[in-house]
Amino acid sequence: MRALAAPDLPARRSPSNAAGAHAELDALDLTWRGGVDIAHAHLTECVVLPTVLEGVLGRGATLIDVAFDDVVCPSVDLRDASLRRVRFRGGRIGALDLQGARVADVILDDVRVDYLTFAGARLENVVLSESRIRSLDLPLATIEGAQIAGTEIGELDPREMRAKSFDLRGAEIGRILNVASLRGATLSPAQADAMTLAFADALGIHVES
Repeated sequence: MRALAAPDLPARRSPSNAAGAHAELDALDLTWRGGVDIAHAHLTECVVLPTVLEGVLGRGATLIDVAFDDVVCPSVDLRDASLRRVRFRGGRIGALDLQGARVADVILDDVRVDYLTFAGARLENVVLSESRIRSLDLPLATIEGAQIAGTEIGELDPREMRAKSFDLRGAEIGRILNVASLRGATLSPAQADAMTLAFADALGIHVES
């Protein structure tokens, strides 16, 4: 996986609470409150400042060089969105929905997420770092490059994902659904040892004493 490109943010940004479907938001420090609708909006070189939100509706949005800092929200809907050089740092999100999204150079750092789904999404250069994810959902995802470092994952669902480079060595995973779908992922020896019985079961091998 190549080096992660961080959001390219201008030193001078204007304060704003602007939002709205199909909005064009550029070089802003965003002070959002309540529920936010940015469906099919374009956000460029913006920072979402620490806040507690009721929800974010961002289906089909385009986010380029955007940072979310210490955002607390029950639901962030970014289905079919396009994210490039986006950072989520700190905060807690109940459900972060990236189904069908195109995600490149995105980092989740020190974030708590109850349910994170990339179902059917395309991931390129994505990092989950020092985070806690209760459920990570990857069915039918295409992973060109992803790394998990220092992160706890309660349950991982990789069913029918397609991975070229997916480094799981820094993950502490409680349960994996369908280990046969981990083709293309990289595990540590300790992780592989812990999954021996699950791999045998997936291959139809009976293990008995």
